[in-house]
Amino acid sequence: MALSKATQLIKHTFCLLSCCTAQAAYDAAAAELAELRGSAAAETAATESEALASTKANTGAFAAEHAILAEQLESAHSELMALRSDNRAAAAAARKARKRAEQDCEAAIAEYDAELTARQKEYDQALAAYTELQDQLKKNLSEVEALKAERLAHEEAVRAAAASKKREEIRSIRIAAAAYAIQNAYKVWKKRKAAEAKKASAKGSKAGKGKKK
Repeated sequence: MALSKATQLIKHTFCLLSCCTAQAAYDAAAAELAELRGSAAAETAATESEALASTKANTGAFAAEHAILAEQLESAHSELMALRSDNRAAAAAARKARKRAEQDCEAAIAEYDAELTARQKEYDQALAAYTELQDQLKKNLSEVEALKAERLAHEEAVRAAAASKKREEIRSIRIAAAAYAIQNAYKVWKKRKAAEAKKASAKGSKAGKGKKK
């Protein structure tokens, strides 16, 4: 604002110089300049006073705001430290929980491996027993088949022997029957011969008696 007035003054001075004499212009310029200096000094004093008041007010406001900000900063710092502490506690708890979970998982895996190993051992034993049972069963079946074949052969031999014995008995019966028939025929023949001889003897006896008479 002072610069604007100075510019106006200079313009006015030039106007005076062009219209009046040099002395009048000089006096007028000097008066204007003195007035301008006084006005500038007053404005400067007012500006400095206003600036000082503003500075004081701003300083007070800044101090109050700084105190508030410092309090907020301290609160935020305390909250941050609490959060860090909580985070450290939470992290420690998380690490413990993770370690516990890992231990539980490892224990569960070890238990599962042990159970799986035991089950595999039981399965292997059961499979070995089953295989052994199958082998024994095959062996028993083979022995049964052999015994069956032996029994069939024995039965066939018994049947053959029985048939042979029966044939021999029939032959013996036939021979005995033939012998009986022969003996019976011989007896009949012998009796017939005896009867014929007796008859012939009787006839001879009767013939001898007749000759004697």
